[in-house]
Amino acid sequence: GPIEVGGAPLQLAGITMPAPFDYNGDGDTDLFVGARPPPEQAPGPGVVLPEIAPGCAYFENIANRPGVLPNFEKGVPIAMTLTSRGDDLRRDAGFLTPYALYPGEWARPGHIDFITVTLEGAYVFENRARRGAYADLQAQTEGRALPPALLPPLYSVTLAVLDGTPGLLAADCAYGFVCWYPRDALEG
Repeated sequence: GPIEVGGAPLQLAGITMPAPFDYNGDGDTDLFVGARPPPEQAPGPGVVLPEIAPGCAYFENIANRPGVLPNFEKGVPIAMTLTSRGDDLRRDAGFLTPYALYPGEWARPGHIDFITVTLEGAYVFENRARRGAYADLQAQTEGRALPPALLPPLYSVTLAVLDGTPGLLAADCAYGFVCWYPRDALEG
């Protein structure tokens, strides 16, 4: 049946990208949801996630009993910041128009990073929040430049593990290909 938030169905407009993950470590599955407008619709406030500008939101599962359907709290927008190395320049990353994020181990074992898919490409954002706090995602840049992209803008990018190797599955809308990019190839 439909996923509920605060007792009402979770309704999103646009193309949604859900990512289930036990973010707060309490043993149940929380939900990260990103969304993007359909290709013919320009992004704008409230177009994609209700009351949240196009981007991503976190829904905490407060039903912490095994065998009970998830009970999610209202969506909290995910803060994403670009931080310049060597100075204190901090910029909101909303201009990248993030529409999907996938938590997982990427840069360091045992540490959860977020692969964030935007209209400008796919990037790694480090979660700087303390355990139990809402995600505070940051990507390092050089001055006002964008952080290095893992992949250029594509229609769909998903964090995946194939045969024990972490990487990204990506699909484009121009040619219809689905491609596998192992992490080692993206970092090298």
